[in-house]
Amino acid sequence: MTELLVIDEAWTKTPADRLGAYQGTFVYISRDATKCATDAYIAAVHAQGKGVGFVFEDDAARWRGGRPTGLVDGQFANAWADTHGLPADLPLYAAVDQQIVSEAEMLTALAYIEAFASVKRPGRGYGDYALVERLAAAGIGHDWQTVAWSGLHVSSHAAVFQRNFHTAPTVPGSYDEDVIFGALADAGMWLAAP
Repeated sequence: MTELLVIDEAWTKTPADRLGAYQGTFVYISRDATKCATDAYIAAVHAQGKGVGFVFEDDAARWRGGRPTGLVDGQFANAWADTHGLPADLPLYAAVDQQIVSEAEMLTALAYIEAFASVKRPGRGYGDYALVERLAAAGIGHDWQTVAWSGLHVSSHAAVFQRNFHTAPTVPGSYDEDVIFGALADAGMWLAAP
């Protein structure tokens, strides 16, 4: 069975017609406008029949602000999504892009993502195996797991798994390769209308 693969990238944007075997791309919502995808880029990816997913991250440590920061970031991400015409039911991911080393940090990360998810659109988390497992136990499923800090574990609750190698033919740009477990829509990818 062929794996369903997408990429994710921040400042680099692989030209939509060069995505090749990849079925879509995850892009960023951020207060750094240079990190965000443009409407033209999203439309170009859709024109290729591929999906676009969205993750919020200003910087890797933003989650350390816990619940208050999660609410602010959820409001920002949803306002950005509204402005750019994203569907009202499209999930948005919030990143915890650092290793969690204590229970106190885990509780802070959970509070951040739970607050982010409470704003409007369905919210999901990005992080390591332990975070994905804890999010699922808290009722936030279909999360995005990174191989970083996860050891050899892959959560059965992950909808997306970011790995540290590429299997599809290399495309231009600096990106990570992600495996989708299930369908693109289940992983929170926005697909063009047929």
